[in-house]
Amino acid sequence: MNKAVSFNAIKNRVFEIFAEQEDLDTTLEELTQLFLTNPVLIRKQRAPERKKSIRRSYHYQKRVRKFVF
Repeated sequence: MNKAVSFNAIKNRVFEIFAEQEDLDTTLEELTQLFLTNPVLIRKQRAPERKKSIRRSYHYQKRVRKFVF
């Protein structure tokens, strides 16, 4: 589920959840439906493996990186 959408939905309805006991079932049902409509697709093996080069690292450390004292 989308974490930003779910956090925002819970944040906006926190008073409804804790204050009203008789309407709790409908509020939880609405939140559940909202969570199901906003899924996040996690694709396996989508991040390519990074190539490490000692030469590029040396160039970065010696010439590009800014030293702050």
